[in-house]
Amino acid sequence: MADAFAGELDAILAFFRSATGVAHWTGSEGVGVCASGVEYLEAPAMAVMLGEFAAADFSMLPVLRTPQDIDAQPSDAYFAVVHGDPSNNRIQELIEGLSAHLSSGFVVGGLSSSRGESAAQISDGVVSGGLSGVLFSERVKLATRLTQGVSPLGPRHRITAANKNVIGSLDHRPHSR
Repeated sequence: MADAFAGELDAILAFFRSATGVAHWTGSEGVGVCASGVEYLEAPAMAVMLGEFAAADFSMLPVLRTPQDIDAQPSDAYFAVVHGDPSNNRIQELIEGLSAHLSSGFVVGGLSSSRGESAAQISDGVVSGGLSGVLFSERVKLATRLTQGVSPLGPRHRITAANKNVIGSLDHRPHSR
């Protein structure tokens, strides 16, 4: 959901539980929401996707803040859908550690984002500060596609031109195609 709803996440989660009867929820706050082929950037928006799984085939991933938190997760987990808090300086280590913990090593998801002070996540409640989401067993059949990717740019850079969420130049050097 868009960060416009940041102060209402507890109430929204309670409403969804009550209206649907679905007990377990995971998600993330962002500055934009993409749904049905439309991007809602810096606008109030939310999208919901529901799934039905046998209780033995999934478990909620509580917020992991340190690599030691990973060891407490189910050892039969196969696949993870996660949301990461970019303010946690160990987020890369958490992703790599969770990947090593899973029998497939396959972790998908993204970073939470916000124009406010924190980037909230949902893992059966409103959480922040680490990695959260849901773990699936190998009995859940999945098909995935890569929709975006990132790679390190080396040393720190300064964004010197941008239009909303599109970078135009780094360090006064224009983007090359």
